[in-house]
Amino acid sequence: MRYLYTFIFYVALPFIWIFMWMKKQKSPDYAKGYGERLGFYRHLIKPKAKGIVIHASSVGEVNVAIPLVKALQTQYPEMAITFTCMTPTGAKLIKKVFGETVTHCYLPFDLPFAIKRFLRFVEPKVVVVMETELWVNLFYTLKRKNITLIIANARLSARSCKHYAKFQKTMSNILQCIDLIAAQDQLSADRYLAIGAMPEQVQVTGNIKYDLHILPEIYEKISQNQGVKRLIWVAASTHAGEEEIILQAHQRLCASFPDLLLILVPRHLERFDDVAELLRQYEHQNSLSFVRHSENCLTQHKNVLLVDTIGELLFFYGLCDVALIGGSLISQGGHNPLEAAAFKKPIVSGVEVFNFYEVYQQLEDANAVKWVMNTAESLAMEIQFLLQNPAERKAMGEAGFVVLQRNQGALIKLLALMQPYLESENE
Repeated sequence: MRYLYTFIFYVALPFIWIFMWMKKQKSPDYAKGYGERLGFYRHLIKPKAKGIVIHASSVGEVNVAIPLVKALQTQYPEMAITFTCMTPTGAKLIKKVFGETVTHCYLPFDLPFAIKRFLRFVEPKVVVVMETELWVNLFYTLKRKNITLIIANARLSARSCKHYAKFQKTMSNILQCIDLIAAQDQLSADRYLAIGAMPEQVQVTGNIKYDLHILPEIYEKISQNQGVKRLIWVAASTHAGEEEIILQAHQRLCASFPDLLLILVPRHLERFDDVAELLRQYEHQNSLSFVRHSENCLTQHKNVLLVDTIGELLFFYGLCDVALIGGSLISQGGHNPLEAAAFKKPIVSGVEVFNFYEVYQQLEDANAVKWVMNTAESLAMEIQFLLQNPAERKAMGEAGFVVLQRNQGALIKLLALMQPYLESENE
């Protein structure tokens, strides 16, 4: 099956390049790192051997991995850390947070020749893959080279489990390449066992998304901007198909709250210009006015602030009165609501949250989330209710914060499980 997978990947490679070229037309950053995706790293300084590789596919996984990387830097300052990802947004965030303290590069395509080049360049002792990704050739090569492989914060949805179960024998062989599966909940642990993992491989650590570490400079920046005397709601990590609903809802809300500010934060940087063009259409209709965050500041009186920068979502959560978590009004599966909960903000979400089912279940049980349908009417109604009821906002925010605190500690458990592999003398 691995050979068939590899053959299909080779056949698909030209189409992948075409897809990336099309992406480059909207985001030139996609032109960067082409060589890295085939395992060429001559332009980078070779990291010290026997270090750690942390792989986080996209910006969401990068955010989750940041506390882990910081903890590893503190606990193992002598070990080189290579932080890989697959998207330009993730790459920018890694560079913004860590600068030159880690080696950043793109993980290559999962092809044998590219994987071998990557491993020759990095020479890692331990490779940590965040959350869900199964890289067949990478996993087999690590096993053959006796390099420790850990899946951290491992999550497996019911949909993925059902799909993988159709290939039970193949999945079992792939999973045997993994030394440790640190599952974020018992449900995910049981699903990994159901598709072929061995009990001794799987440990439940909890979800390290709860172990948020908010830097003091973010609180300082929030404090400096508290003079913005406007009601603010954030629509965070939005996708195509959601902005139209959000902007229509904002139009309705502005009728009741003329000074209301919407902070709109698209999920992917290559969509910034598309969302700006959508906002211009509303501006031409004299229904909404907007400004791009990269061009101005919060003090300018506009209806909408389009955040076309990365790594600032926590700051905007700290400023807002209500937070809508995107990816939930369409079948995207939702995004992490815990960053809003960390600032005690009331959370609003669509019902498509299968990627964060367990988290949202706890928030719902605590009355810390308001559900909306994927219509402007439903969204406007819930946002208006919260804007008109400060006591409800406060109660929801406090309840969400309690959920966050109650579940913290997964990072400590994960580091304890990783310790024997990191400190082992085995070659």
